[in-house]
This record gives sequence, structure tokens and C-alpha cells, in this order.
Amino acid sequence: LASLRSDLAGSEEEKANKVEDLNGVIRGLEKKLDDTRSNLNHTSRSLEQAKASMRKQTNVVKRYMTDFIHSMRMEKEGLMSDVQKGLLEEKAEISRRLKGIAQ
Repeated sequence: LASLRSDLAGSEEEKANKVEDLNGVIRGLEKKLDDTRSNLNHTSRSLEQAKASMRKQTNVVKRYMTDFIHSMRMEKEGLMSDVQKGLLEEKAEISRRLKGIAQ
């Protein structure tokens, strides 16, 4: 404050010049503030777009994973069915052989 008081001491023209200088500083700060607001708004919009894109990508990955898991289950069921058929065929063959041996 002492520095400001000494700066304001002087002729009316000096005071007017200092006030004009301060107004220029204030205008510069206001411009920087407006630029910062604009940048923040742009960044916020970009982040919202990125979030939406990530949600879409996540949904696509979930859909692919669900389809993949379903196809793996179907393949497993098919393999289990094949194994069961094979076991039944083997059992029938062993039964036939045992009957042949028993006779």
C-alpha cells in the first residue's frame, strides 16, 4: 500500500497516467480470464465428447465379449455333446465285445 500511495502522489497528469496504466493491466487480465474461460469450455466439450466416445467403445467391446462368450458356450456344449456321443458309442462297443466274450 505504501508503494501504491507513493505512486499516486504526484501531479494530476501522473495520476491519470498511472490510472490508465492500471486500467490497461486490468483489461489485459480480463482478456486472459476470457481466454482461460474459453479454453476451459473447449476442454470441457472435448472431455464430454471423449467420454461419449469411450462409452460407445465400451458398449461395442461389451457386445463383442458377450457374443464371444456365447459362441464359446455353444462350442463347449457342442464339444460336450460330441464327447457324450463318443462315450455312448464306446460303451455300446464295449458292451458288444463283452457279450461276444461271454458267449
